[in-house]
Amino acid sequence: QPASFRIHSQAMATRGLSALLPAPVGPSTAQPAAPRAPQSQSSLPVANMPPYGKRKGWIPRTQADFGGGGAFPEVHVAQYPLDMGKKGKKATQLVAATTDGDGHVKHDAIARVGQREGKKVYAQHGDLVEKGDSAEPLARPDEQEIAATTAKTKAALDKLVEGKIKQAHNPLG
Repeated sequence: QPASFRIHSQAMATRGLSALLPAPVGPSTAQPAAPRAPQSQSSLPVANMPPYGKRKGWIPRTQADFGGGGAFPEVHVAQYPLDMGKKGKKATQLVAATTDGDGHVKHDAIARVGQREGKKVYAQHGDLVEKGDSAEPLARPDEQEIAATTAKTKAALDKLVEGKIKQAHNPLG
């Protein structure tokens, strides 16, 4: 190793990084952080649980027994901290906000909450606008199509009426 590298690393080890950096040029604007009071992890009261290693025979039965934390792996019974995984509890309806390709939030996930699986939910303006420029499917039928449809309908109705008349004259068969 070169001598300059050894001297440099030796200076870092003895004096620290602040000795190698230049002094600040302007006035310092950083405020010292005020000491904070420790925040509790949970709003649930902490129960009188035995210390680790002495929990034999102790079973957490209420949410307060968990102290807002997780399950106890050394206690070999089914445990449901915060009622997670417990049967009969309604699942939360939290929805993750998703975005489209442009970064805009897609709100259709909120509209789908509580709907049956596979139901089409119309949540955007584009879902309501008619698709396609062709007005042909909506055009009125011409006289020939009207006459053909009328003839088919008349034949079907005549057949139904004929069946009802036959049934009325011969009720047994």
